[in-house]
Amino acid sequence: KKEMTWGRRIALANAQKKWYNPHAGHHLSDKEMDEDVVEYRPPKVTKKEIPSLERAWAYYEHFALPRFIVQDNGEYDRHDLKRADPGENDLRSKLYDPITTPLSQMGDFGLGVGLYFSTLFAISTLTCLAGLLN
Repeated sequence: KKEMTWGRRIALANAQKKWYNPHAGHHLSDKEMDEDVVEYRPPKVTKKEIPSLERAWAYYEHFALPRFIVQDNGEYDRHDLKRADPGENDLRSKLYDPITTPLSQMGDFGLGVGLYFSTLFAISTLTCLAGLLN
């Protein structure tokens, strides 16, 4: 559960409430739900299924949000993160932390993102120094 985003935790807590989820009375079995909360797996197309918020959130976190590859024991070098491809199922991965991701790794998201955060850091440092000198 610690791999989930806060938005997913809130959504899953409200998933059984009718005001949040119109299909609240109809959900997957406990076994299927436990598997889907941990990792996303592609749905079987053999039968018609009721839409599942649990699986939708798992899909969102594994395809839309950026992830990096970790070793099997969960360890990783914070300064040398390898970005995982969207939907990576063969290798273990974790979500990038927006607070602790080093500035040197921001370039993985594109040149503009890395330049933006480098410039933001430089301007905030200069502004703090100017404020102290004043």
